[in-house]
Amino acid sequence: MYRPTVRYSDTYRDYINNLFHVSILDRNQILRLALHVAAHSPDFQQTVSKYKKSDAPLPAPNWKVGTIELWMENTEPIEVVQVNTPVKSKLEDNEFEKLSEKKQMVEASSRIQLKSNGGTISWSPFG
Repeated sequence: MYRPTVRYSDTYRDYINNLFHVSILDRNQILRLALHVAAHSPDFQQTVSKYKKSDAPLPAPNWKVGTIELWMENTEPIEVVQVNTPVKSKLEDNEFEKLSEKKQMVEASSRIQLKSNGGTISWSPFG
């Protein structure tokens, strides 16, 4: 598990704290969600393109926006998007079954219940 130390402005700290207080997400989930969604954002890609090395293409994320396991629970996604590369799960059988059930719930209904820190909200990865 990668555990970076992140240093950022008080402005970002205040925003993260405000999100923390109005949601059931913890601060780590909020930061992971921001990175998770940013990788698919045209604004993010356009901005980071201005600072990339001229001879290197931007990497594409190997997850889908709707794959909540990666940012919500910090577990490997059930399915990743990779070009011509077979995906092998690092999960044990029982974990894979649990995540497969979650994936089926997301596909069956765009609304899912998220529980954390004693609260419950309805959330849709599809907007």
